[in-house]
Amino acid sequence: RKRRTTTNQMAERFNELRQSPEGAKWTLCVVEFNVPGAKNGGSDKGPNGHRIDSIPIANGVIRAGGSCTIVKYFHDKHDEFAKQIESMDALIVRINPGQLSQGTSPGTQERFDTLMNEQLAKGKLVWSS
Repeated sequence: RKRRTTTNQMAERFNELRQSPEGAKWTLCVVEFNVPGAKNGGSDKGPNGHRIDSIPIANGVIRAGGSCTIVKYFHDKHDEFAKQIESMDALIVRINPGQLSQGTSPGTQERFDTLMNEQLAKGKLVWSS
């Protein structure tokens, strides 16, 4: 679907994640979490299981020339997630505060926060919602 922008150019809306450019200088990811057992993964998610703004945020990064993907955090696959984000230059965390404590094992929020602080210590950028 197309809409007019302020510069009167046609802009196209993408409801799916666009392809990242080859050879992008930066690699980012949008981090999401789905509450176990919650409809769509939580009250902040659409029918596709993503936050309503996650795909537009990722597509904005891609449009600016960066590589971006959406990565789900699973509380029972913490170490796999940690390996998956090793190659990222930056992370855009789109997880509601306290959501990692819903339907997960005790200490999940603390483990995730520690991992994000470790990324910051490595010089990576971590933006949170």
